[in-house]
Amino acid sequence: MNMNRLSRERSPYLLQHASNPVDWYSWSEEAFARARTEDKPVFLSIGYSTCHWCHVMEHESFENDAIAQLLNRDFVSIKVDREERPDVDRVYMAFVQATTGAGGWPMTVFLTPELKPFFGGTYFPPSSKWGRPGFTDLLAELARVWKEDRPRVEHAAAELLERLKLVTRTTAKTRVESAVADESALDAAIEQYQMAFDRRRGGFGDAPKFPRPSELLFLLREHARRLRGGSGAAAPLLMATDTLRAMALGGMRDHIGGGFHRYAVDAEWRVPHFEKMLYDQAQLSLAYLEAAQATGDPFYAAVAEDTLQYVMRDMTHKEGGFYCAEDADSVPPEEAANPQARQTEGAFYIWRDAEIEALLGEDAGIARRRFGIEPDGNAPSDPQGEFTGRNLLYTIAAFARAARILDGESSQAYLQAARRAASFIRNALWDPSTRTLLRRFREGDAAIDGYAEDYAYLIFGLLELFQADGDPAWLDWALMLQARQDELFWDPDEGGWFSTSGDDSSVLLRLKEDYDGAEPAASSISVLNLLTLAHLQSSSDALAKSERTLARYGPRIGAAARALPMMLCALSAWHAGYTQVVIAGTRNAADTAALHAEAARHYLPFGLVVPVEPGASQRTLGSLMPFLASMTPRDGRAAAYVCREFACRQPVTDPRELEAELRIPTHV
Repeated sequence: MNMNRLSRERSPYLLQHASNPVDWYSWSEEAFARARTEDKPVFLSIGYSTCHWCHVMEHESFENDAIAQLLNRDFVSIKVDREERPDVDRVYMAFVQATTGAGGWPMTVFLTPELKPFFGGTYFPPSSKWGRPGFTDLLAELARVWKEDRPRVEHAAAELLERLKLVTRTTAKTRVESAVADESALDAAIEQYQMAFDRRRGGFGDAPKFPRPSELLFLLREHARRLRGGSGAAAPLLMATDTLRAMALGGMRDHIGGGFHRYAVDAEWRVPHFEKMLYDQAQLSLAYLEAAQATGDPFYAAVAEDTLQYVMRDMTHKEGGFYCAEDADSVPPEEAANPQARQTEGAFYIWRDAEIEALLGEDAGIARRRFGIEPDGNAPSDPQGEFTGRNLLYTIAAFARAARILDGESSQAYLQAARRAASFIRNALWDPSTRTLLRRFREGDAAIDGYAEDYAYLIFGLLELFQADGDPAWLDWALMLQARQDELFWDPDEGGWFSTSGDDSSVLLRLKEDYDGAEPAASSISVLNLLTLAHLQSSSDALAKSERTLARYGPRIGAAARALPMMLCALSAWHAGYTQVVIAGTRNAADTAALHAEAARHYLPFGLVVPVEPGASQRTLGSLMPFLASMTPRDGRAAAYVCREFACRQPVTDPRELEAELRIPTHV
């Protein structure tokens, strides 16, 4: 089998195309130089390894010798893995969305040799169908236009790029507000969700339905803030819990193997798009854990545990890291012995009616009624939809949070999973000499400098881990990472964090992402991180950066609730203020554990729990958090100190006294 240049790459997505007859390049100066030398346009194809329609386009077009000949003759072809290069993906996705009104993967973009886009789209079939132009005809026409009407193409590309710069640029005069929105913006945001809420089926809007955990976390936080303030808290909690329950009981959840599929293609949450993304497992676990605390209903905690158990079993690397995704496509079991068998979407997960009958016998009817199983199937054979990216580091936070708030032996396993993952990243992906975080690890090879999101998500996870085990090393590393993130990405003029450092000249636009989609934006997570750090260290700089970033949106943030749910979480926290719960006592001692268990019973989205172990650990921690110096056990017993903005009440040693200190209503 002949292999192309992609056989030298580490990316699973690029390696999937290593045997294509297309003369592929990775995103590299080698490719750019060839395009300039031969004066050819660039064909750029962007996707990721578990993307169903990326597989389809590869099979239909990139494995096709005739199409490969057209590409090799008239274009320089570049393949990009968006999980490795989100900076490249964001630039050209902005172009595709601006020029077509939609986006998705595989993304197809044609560029000048100077990398300026002049035509783009997503999936193209090899020949015209479904109202889409055929890829073969498209290649021929673009090659003709490039040769015969070159000046017009270059003029259009230059003009489109300038327009794109204007669309994506933020300036103090036109976009940046000057003050943080008041609480009325949060009320306006809740109204936005109430208008979109599907009261019968849960979720927001119609099909397809995406989980959007950031939205649910915002609703849960608004429930807590309103409850504490004495205003109406029922609506936010109802929308969040109804949606979480519908997802957990529907087909988007893998009821046998655990975990959640990417989204539901229907409005009933029944038919999934089958890929499983790590970032969904992490964020949904956090949402279910918070719902369990907010309601006291063990159902939500059970779903979170089931999801985390799946991640530990099927998505954990032997050295402690986490895999990014499981593919939607696999070979049907009945064709497993056929080396020529084609992968199809969901083959691994789909149970046929006859299989249910054979396995369950007289109980098959119960399963049919519970899961809506029909003789001819209840899942379409070829669902379509958007595709999304990766989140490797957020998962540490989910395991650390589970270890902190769940009872039982499993909590220690979750804590160990979080520690191993953090240690793996520190050992394999962090260079302390250059203070550089790397983004990708595969088969012993670490590469690609991290982007703002990588720093933000890791800091978030480390702050959760610090609250779970009290190890000062996690807080110290989080502070180092935050300082480095600010150096590389902070925008001192307008606030917020750019996605990239701006050092790569091949990336035409330095963007600052706002949208909290499948993954929250780096700026949204960073504001939450800095609010946490500000209330651990009394840092005026952290508070100032948080305020400056929130002020970028001003009162308009409420009307943009569906786009900015995680930033709204930060706004909710800003207005609620933070509570610090310091528990001083010997780790694993019964009296210390009892105080931690009491704190875990309360939903404290605006609270920080700081475990302090007397001795060397407290002395080290005291250098990072001076206000802890006097917080010690009392009369030989573990003590809890409840503080608000660093003003602390008298310490308590009895869990019932701590319950009185923390008491707020937990049920609507």
